Formats: sequence, structure tokens, C-alpha cells
Amino acid sequence: MGECYSMNYGERMAAAEAVIAGGGGKLQTAVAIEADNIPTIIELGLHAKRCGATYAALVVPALGPCSPEQMVDYFAYLFQTIDMPFVLFNPQNRLQPTTFHKLCTFPQMRILKSPGRSAQNQALRAAAQNDVIVTDPTEADYLANMEDFGQPILFADPEPMLYQRPGYTPVNDYVSLYWQGKKKEAQKIYDSLAPKRKVYQKWVIENYYRGDMPVAAIKKICDLCGNLVGGAVRAPLRPLTPDREAELQADLQAADML
Repeated sequence: MGECYSMNYGERMAAAEAVIAGGGGKLQTAVAIEADNIPTIIELGLHAKRCGATYAALVVPALGPCSPEQMVDYFAYLFQTIDMPFVLFNPQNRLQPTTFHKLCTFPQMRILKSPGRSAQNQALRAAAQNDVIVTDPTEADYLANMEDFGQPILFADPEPMLYQRPGYTPVNDYVSLYWQGKKKEAQKIYDSLAPKRKVYQKWVIENYYRGDMPVAAIKKICDLCGNLVGGAVRAPLRPLTPDREAELQADLQAADML
């Protein structure tokens, strides 16, 4: 959540290559090809395609081609030039349902990642066609989204990575139980994650929506929990202060995440 903006394009391409190769053909991957100009978006997209990525991922723009007509033309050009399956991320409900309906006519349009359970998201689901999936990435909403909308996948933010570890996969477990029809068992596991969601809300989401990229907290959680190496943040982002790191560690301990 924000790490790619402190990386140059060569580093991002190398990271994509490493993740795709590490998956050994068994891991579906969505490579962010966001850039500040269309030629670079295309370069990153064609690189992702050559490397064997499952999807190219792009954010619905806030500036530039934002009228319905120009947004359709913008994505149609990228879809057809790169020609691979796409995931679009829809922050702040930038994409209008009528525009999305038109984008769903392109075979490259496969998934819309659109946060929240708003009426706007319901309208986007209603506008979807040709098996294009609308997925709210919020783990805390997923059980309700499966029940209310049949949302088939959780194209999540970092929650599963931060909550789970080898031998302990509660998100995967409750999703599997739900689709097996074991809804009470799924609900019990879902409810058990409440303390972890509280940590995630405090250290990641609240910062994110203030415009304070939570990279330092995410990396420190990875380091403290020992599942993944988080490492240092890059300037101009700052690491957590010793007091904040101690506070985070105490919160993780209370939530049984260490």
C-alpha cells in the first residue's frame, strides 16, 4: 500500500519477475502497472505480460481522462495495446456504473476492485456483465459480501498477509467453510479475527485514509510477526519511532499476532 511509489520502474519490474518466478506457475499474480504517463504504463504492462503475470492492475484515474467517454477510450486503448486480463482499482468511487458497463464489453476487463459496501458499489455490481467480478477488498466485509452479493473472491489488501502464518490460515478457512455451506463454523472463525482487525484499523486503514501511507507499520508488523521480512522504508517515508514501535508491539501482543 504505497511501496511502489518509492521504487523506480526497473525495481518494480524486477520485483514482478521475482514474484512471478517464485510462484512457479501456481500463483496467480496481479502486477501494478500504474505510472504517470501512458507509454510507461504500456511498457510495464507488456513486461508483466511477458513475465507471465495473470493480470495487469491499474487505478481508475482521478486526473486526466475522467469524463465517461474519455475514460472508456483510455482503458480501451490500454486493454487493446497490452492485451491481457486487467484488474481495475476504483478508489473514492471514481468509476460510474454506466462507464463500467461499457468497459465490461472488453474481454480484457476481468475484475473491478472497489472498496466499501456503498450504494455505488451495488450499482457497479448491477452494471457488471460478461462475468466481470466486482470485489470489495475489505476483509472485514467479505463474509457479508459473500452472503449478500455472492462475491466470489476477496482481492484483499494486506489483511490476509498480516493475519495469517504457516499452519494458521483463518481467512482461508472461513472462506472455505462458507462455500461448503458451513456458515456457522465460518462465522465463528470470522468473529475470532476481531482483535486483529482492530490492530489493522488503527495502524493501517486510519493512516491510509488520512493520506499517511502505512508502509512503515506494515513492514514492522511483518518483521515482528516473523512471517515475512518487512525491512526498512525508503525516504521520504519515515520509520516508526521507538515509542510507536513499542506501542505497535503491545497491540500485536494483545491481539495474539506475535
